[in-house]
Amino acid sequence: MRNFWRKTVFRLSLAAGILAAGLGPFGGEKLVTRATQPTASASTDIQEQINRTQEQIDEAQGNIHEAQNNLTHINDQIDSLTDEQDLVEEKIADLQSEIQNTMTSIGLLEEEIEAKKIEIQDKQERIDETKKEYEEAQATADRQREEMIQHIRISYENGDTDYLDVLLSGEGFGSLLNRLDFINQVYAYDQHLLDSYIEARDQVQALWDQLEQEKAQLEQEMARLGEDEKELQAQKDNLDVMLAQRRRESADFETEIARARQAAAVAQAQLKQEQQNLRQLQNQLASQQQSANGNQAAGSGGSDAGGGTAAPSVGGGTAASYGGSSGDSLGQKVADYACQFVGNPYVSGGTSLTNGADCSGFV
Repeated sequence: MRNFWRKTVFRLSLAAGILAAGLGPFGGEKLVTRATQPTASASTDIQEQINRTQEQIDEAQGNIHEAQNNLTHINDQIDSLTDEQDLVEEKIADLQSEIQNTMTSIGLLEEEIEAKKIEIQDKQERIDETKKEYEEAQATADRQREEMIQHIRISYENGDTDYLDVLLSGEGFGSLLNRLDFINQVYAYDQHLLDSYIEARDQVQALWDQLEQEKAQLEQEMARLGEDEKELQAQKDNLDVMLAQRRRESADFETEIARARQAAAVAQAQLKQEQQNLRQLQNQLASQQQSANGNQAAGSGGSDAGGGTAAPSVGGGTAASYGGSSGDSLGQKVADYACQFVGNPYVSGGTSLTNGADCSGFV
């Protein structure tokens, strides 16, 4: 049954071809016109499709160009932000180094201050000792002075009586002189002791004054070191503030770079999609152009079969169709159906109406 229908279709196609070539008695002009009209209409449709596809290709190429520019702009922004972040990171490194140096200087000052404190403490201990020595020397000098005063007082109180007793006793003037010399010697000795005590006291006083001056100088140096430490600490605090600010700037740049990279990823995906769309459109255009070329070849084949001109119709060239019926008659439908296979290749023994056929294939 299937083979029967194939034979029927082939025969109808063969009949349509004969009619289209103007060989039949049914009006070659009209049949040739009907054979060429579907091909011309199909070519027009395909050309319109080609034009639309080309417009879509142009639009896709414009989108690709815009996407590439956008991606380039975003990448430039990323490079610019990265460069600025690198500069901030360099400043952060410099600040960290400066802070480290400042902390080292503060540490050295603290060591010097601690050393000065120890020196001041030692000076104070020596001052306390010297003060004690001075007080002892002063007490000794005071005692010696009191002893001298006591000796002088005794000498004055007893001197007149002793001198008179010496004269009345007949011991003579020489004995009196001896007594006076003894008193002078005692006084001189007492004065010598007093002077030595006073000198010792004065030396202790001088040492005390010197230690107090050295202590005051140490305290001034320690105060100066304390001011230097405060200044360095203020510098460090300022550097810490600057460092925190730079770190916030770096974090802000990091956030902006991350956003830019996300935007770049989106732009890259969009560009890839546009390029894929362009390839599909280009493949579609190639297919459409191939179809157009095939229709042109089919149209050329139909014109050649008719000798290049339409054969005069039998019956005065009226629009009568096959069998004299209207356009929707069975014969017209068969002819219209058969015309779509006009121009297909000839294949010996073939049975395909599109890829090629031969009468022998349906026997």
